[in-house]
Amino acid sequence: MGLFDKKYCDICGEKIGLLGNRKLENGNLCKNCAKKLSPWFSDRRSSTVEEIKQQLAYREENQQKVAAFHTTRTLGTNTKVLLGQKSRGSQPRCSGLCRRDRLQS
Repeated sequence: MGLFDKKYCDICGEKIGLLGNRKLENGNLCKNCAKKLSPWFSDRRSSTVEEIKQQLAYREENQQKVAAFHTTRTLGTNTKVLLGQKSRGSQPRCSGLCRRDRLQS
């Protein structure tokens, strides 16, 4: 194993360039896959390939849920609280924060 051996990303399988390698506990990660990780994730070097795959799958699933969310009410100006309301039949059901008179008993 030489200094300039070609390395491949253990997540996506792409060839890793000279300066694009991100070490994992048991493999390598390309910079494109590293960009997909959470910005608050700081324990990459001690993470396994399987843990990284799980996190990326979770983030993809979460992105789909966020895309499907439809905001019905926005509270605040700088820091915002987004509310989505689903209706079941003719009876509205609140998810998140709701007015007291809209709550079901």
